[in-house]
Amino acid sequence: MGHSQEEIRAAVEQALRALVHNEPPADLYAPIWYTLESGGKRIRPVLCLAIYDWFSVQLVDLAPVMPVALATEIFHNFTLLHDDVMDVSALRRGRMTVWKKWNANTAILSGDAMSILAYMQITRGPQEKLPALLERFNDGAMRVCKGQQWDMEFETAQHVTEEQYITMIVDKTAALLEMSVRLGACLGGASAECEETLTHFAREVGIAFQLQDDYLDVYGQTAEFGKECGDDIVTNKHTYLSVLVQKRASETQQERYNTYKKLGAERRSEKIEKVMQLYDELQVCTACEEAINAHLASAEGLLLECEQKLGRISPALRGVFASLGGRRF
Repeated sequence: MGHSQEEIRAAVEQALRALVHNEPPADLYAPIWYTLESGGKRIRPVLCLAIYDWFSVQLVDLAPVMPVALATEIFHNFTLLHDDVMDVSALRRGRMTVWKKWNANTAILSGDAMSILAYMQITRGPQEKLPALLERFNDGAMRVCKGQQWDMEFETAQHVTEEQYITMIVDKTAALLEMSVRLGACLGGASAECEETLTHFAREVGIAFQLQDDYLDVYGQTAEFGKECGDDIVTNKHTYLSVLVQKRASETQQERYNTYKKLGAERRSEKIEKVMQLYDELQVCTACEEAINAHLASAEGLLLECEQKLGRISPALRGVFASLGGRRF
């Protein structure tokens, strides 16, 4: 029996705290520690370590591979610093975003430093596997940038198809989950076949995760979600829900939607209410929930396939997967 999900997450938290140190210049490092200590679900490092633990068969010491897992969490948080600047988001995990607390330049530079810290961590992993680890890490890192670029281009696009939106998600959101899974599989000595199956598992989870984010921005609660709900509607951001509106709306409904989109931020509540009414008319809420469940079901099938090949389950990995279904944060 391997480590539990709780044991793995506790080990990750302890290792992250051990990284914290105070050195000048304060405005470079303080935002980094502010971000890392703000919590989060630690899904990526836990996925990485759970898969390593699973393929290792016997109970193993997580310490030698912990830096690789930390690299996934640090890199993920680096992307959030820059993402919040680009999206002008004021809240993250229920706290002021770095650019809001300090300024945009600080958020950009501290984010850059975090990306370097991530690479410093991964080079502290098992040296005999370093080339393979870096190949997987670099692939995921570059795909995140591609996904972010697609997302930025969507900001000025009049029409985004469902296929285009899912393609963006696969890079922007799913890529880091895939990276984490591939790193764990590499560390644990998984076969190429199992690594590929788990990569597809992570992709399905990543798509479901982003669709749930889109859903919660509209139907969640700010106190639980940790971000200001309704921001996507107010800023006319393309989401899975808005993509479904374009797909399902009649000509008259599309005209109404275009009118609502012109409402300014000073009419925030009215705009959110009117758009949500249109969402209800078109049943995009139900369609989004169905899509989330479909991708989670696909992910579970892929996980079961790998479990059958190995002849054993991973309670920790199962725990991570179960925590994603129906999440409200």
